[in-house]
Amino acid sequence: MKILLINNIHYIRGGSERIYFETANLLKEAGYEVIFFSTKNEKNIKTEFKEYFVDDLDYSNVKSNKLFKNIKMLFHSLYSFKVRRALEEVLKKEKPDIAHIQNIYFWISPSILSLFKKYNVKVVQTLHDYHLMCPNFKFLSHDKICEKCANRKFYNCTKNKCIKNSYIYSLASTIEAYFVNGFDFYRKYVDIFIAPSDFLRNKYIDIGKIDKNKIVTIKNFVDLESNINKEQELDNYILFFGRLAEGKGIDLLIKSMKYVNNDIKLKIVGDGNYKDNLKQPCNNLGLESRIEFTGYKEGDELNNIINKARIVLVPSIWYENCPMVILESFSRKKFVIATDIGAIPEFVKDNTTGVLFKLNDEKDLALKINENYYDKDKIKNIGENAYNYVKIYHNKQYYLDNILKIYNKLLNENI
Repeated sequence: MKILLINNIHYIRGGSERIYFETANLLKEAGYEVIFFSTKNEKNIKTEFKEYFVDDLDYSNVKSNKLFKNIKMLFHSLYSFKVRRALEEVLKKEKPDIAHIQNIYFWISPSILSLFKKYNVKVVQTLHDYHLMCPNFKFLSHDKICEKCANRKFYNCTKNKCIKNSYIYSLASTIEAYFVNGFDFYRKYVDIFIAPSDFLRNKYIDIGKIDKNKIVTIKNFVDLESNINKEQELDNYILFFGRLAEGKGIDLLIKSMKYVNNDIKLKIVGDGNYKDNLKQPCNNLGLESRIEFTGYKEGDELNNIINKARIVLVPSIWYENCPMVILESFSRKKFVIATDIGAIPEFVKDNTTGVLFKLNDEKDLALKINENYYDKDKIKNIGENAYNYVKIYHNKQYYLDNILKIYNKLLNENI
């Protein structure tokens, strides 16, 4: 079996990219042939398939006074003939059996989807967010949960300037949402959708109008062998690690530190477009001596920071789907405190595999930190529970067996 894996980005930026690469590794280890199709970028992880990749688009430089360029980029995000031609060459040359898509919105675009039917390639897509129901991907508007775009009322995105508080960005995403849903590219051409949580699956059935028989839950996996905690002595800090982005609740976490005991320090590890919004609030609250921004870390350095943390914090304010930060923390036997929102309670069972706090409640978050920080026995016991949970429900073999079951079922339909 030959599998074509498709994603907008071919370097590690977030959880969806991690799943993209780890799925590839898993399939290759099991003896299957894997091909990549993505965009060009200097950060890309090396691959023999880079000749197939298409030019990247830099949406960060969209300006209101660059009308022609903006219109050109908008048309590309809706339907790219250039990307479609590039992928058609891949399909002719490589002849894959399955195309497994992660994220293709805006960069690669839905222009590629009808090609798979032409070349008799079955299509699987893993959903990582709420894009087909919400132009902002997250059901989030100005740091508040918002479902106003449900039932294809996407104009609310522009009306409320949901994306970067900008009419230009919001209008572009609104147009894209109407275009994609109007032509129904994904529901028409994707054979099976994978949801990494029951919460996401139910949202797509109830609001996204995907047939319940076309969407299955397969929860993300974590590599337990590479994340083994070497039982390091816990240090005197709590930890946030991951992308510094909208919806992650990092500013809420910073505010909560006003109510956290003074001897408890916070490390924030990561990088992202939101980082410039975070340091000034620390200074305004007089917390600069208790909060450390380490920047981006990886490999042994990151592992060491995670392993020594007493508590890992996941203070998200949007409907998280299946946060890899939680699974990676569990695999290291870490005590996690997370928001009681979205799919998070499917993984963080309160006072069993972690502790939950109330959405947007900085005082409740601080209370949960203060209550648990000094209880080393509880930290150890819940960490063990969390590890045993991922060992059973989020291991590599479980994930591989389930995606292969989907691939084989689709291929057998052709016989």
